[in-house]
Amino acid sequence: MRYDILLLDADETLLDYRRSAQECLEATCKRHRIPYGDHTLALYHEINDQLWKALERGELSRERLRYLRFALLGERLGVPVDSAACNRDYIAAMRESGYLLPGALTVCQELSRKYPLYLVTNGSTETQHSRIARSGLQPYLSGVFVSQEVGAQKPSPLFFQRVFQAIGNPDPRRVLMIGDSPTSDMAGGKGAGTDTCWLAPLTRPDPVGCTWRIQKLEELPALLARTEGA
Repeated sequence: MRYDILLLDADETLLDYRRSAQECLEATCKRHRIPYGDHTLALYHEINDQLWKALERGELSRERLRYLRFALLGERLGVPVDSAACNRDYIAAMRESGYLLPGALTVCQELSRKYPLYLVTNGSTETQHSRIARSGLQPYLSGVFVSQEVGAQKPSPLFFQRVFQAIGNPDPRRVLMIGDSPTSDMAGGKGAGTDTCWLAPLTRPDPVGCTWRIQKLEELPALLARTEGA
C-alpha cells in the first residue's frame, strides 16, 4: 500500500458547498430584502472566492472577510445592506446545512476500511463541525481539522505541521492530500511533502503539478487500489 493516511478537503470535495451557499444566500437575501437571483448568486461567489483567496494568502482576517462579503455585495448591487446581520443569518443557516456531493458517503465508507481518513478544511470551527455532523460522514472519519481551531489555514505549512503532529507525525510521503482547490489543497499538500490528488475537470490546467488527478470522487478507490504495492 503506497499510502497510509488520506487527508480530504471538505467543501466541493465531500460537502456540496455550492448547494448550501445558494440556499443560505437566498434565505438571507429574502430576510433582509436584498434582490436575489442568478446575478446576485454569481456576484456573491465572485466576491467570496476572491476574499477567501486573500485569506489564504494571509492578507485578510476571517472577521474582515465575513464583514466584507456582504458589504461588497450590497455595494455591487447598489442596495443598503446590514453586513453584520446578513453574515450572522447566513452563517446560522450554513450550520444547518450538511449536503454531500454524489458518492461522498459511499467513498468514505469504503476507504475508511483501509485508511484513516482525516478531514482538513479552512473555515469556522463551529460551522464546519456542525455541517460535518449533519452530513453523516463523522463515523468514517478518524479526525477533523478546521483552520480556525488549528490556528493556521491551508496552504500554510504550519497548518499541515500541526495536523501531522496531532496524528502522530507520519511520513509525509505516505500521506495523500485530496481536494478540489489548486491553491489551498494541492499547493498546500505539495508544500507539506505529501502526494496530491486533484479533483477537477480535465479541461482545467494543473498549476502546481499534482501527483494524481480525478474528475469524480468515485474514481478515488480505484486509483488507490492501483497504487498498492507501488
